[in-house]
Amino acid sequence: MISQPRVLVASTKSIKALATGDAFRQYGFEILPESIPEDIDPGVSNQPSSLTETLRGAMNRLQICRDTFPGYDYYCAIEGGMHQVKQNHTNRWFESASAALYRSETEVIGIGFGPSFPVPEQLAKLALEENGDLNSAMQTITGIERIGETIGFNGWTTNGLINRRSASAQAVLLSLCEVHLEF
Repeated sequence: MISQPRVLVASTKSIKALATGDAFRQYGFEILPESIPEDIDPGVSNQPSSLTETLRGAMNRLQICRDTFPGYDYYCAIEGGMHQVKQNHTNRWFESASAALYRSETEVIGIGFGPSFPVPEQLAKLALEENGDLNSAMQTITGIERIGETIGFNGWTTNGLINRRSASAQAVLLSLCEVHLEF
């Protein structure tokens, strides 16, 4: 068992702290990550619409968190977003999480992406309208309040087989693997 590091998650959302804890435990750490007291503005649109913008949101959160709250062994930021993929002359929207993780000991940043889920055209259009976001669009269509803080789009799409927490944990796990890579 690896020693217990101090981990700070750049979010006030408990789902992101739980996902981070899941990833660290899967890697072999027994931790209870801490969350920041106030949310951080990621400096991107409410609904990031590319992998680049989604990752930029995570990186911005990570930097602000590191600057504001020194003294942790790891800092983790998760940002959800949508991106387009051209398929058979049609652009299809997908949703995924990106994670950026900073390891203080080595000053290395790891990046990971979670699984990508197809977003139905009607839902993508609603999410991108008038500075909206996928969570609000999901709430409008499903009637499930605060869906983004529970099962998320992922859980709804897969009928609970993969939820927001597990998809985000996969992104964090990949970023954690990267900061521990040695050649």
